[in-house]
Amino acid sequence: MKLIIQRRGISGLLILFFLVLPVSASSSQPSEDNIGEYHSLHEDLSFHPSEYGDGWIVNDENSDGVVDYAIYFDEDGYKVFEVIDFDRNGSMDDFYFYSRGVLVRQELDQNDDQLIDLWVYITEGVYVQGYERDSNYDGKIDVVKLYGEDE
Repeated sequence: MKLIIQRRGISGLLILFFLVLPVSASSSQPSEDNIGEYHSLHEDLSFHPSEYGDGWIVNDENSDGVVDYAIYFDEDGYKVFEVIDFDRNGSMDDFYFYSRGVLVRQELDQNDDQLIDLWVYITEGVYVQGYERDSNYDGKIDVVKLYGEDE
């Protein structure tokens, strides 16, 4: 089984193909225990492009005067965060989280309400472990999908 995940990056739309692997032990993984919960956006991140300053590399990809791409590296040169305003409406909506430069999670605001609606958990930088979703946009997780379990 293959999943197609859209990854929105600096060079435009890039399609990545993820093979589904069994869920591995991780501190960052989807859980059915999270139904009814909400994970807030990481304290170092913001939906507001103007808040990405010191330490961040920023870009205005469509030359409208508003930052729509920001990336942050740690002191060892590893990517830590990547943030994108994919729909170019002035609000960041795609958030990528890395551990030592390897993608571990993606969070999306799918309806521009400045709340995360989809959390995708990734292992080894490419394998979708599962996801949590607020499908009715009420601020609470109501869908959890774990790959690798009995389906």
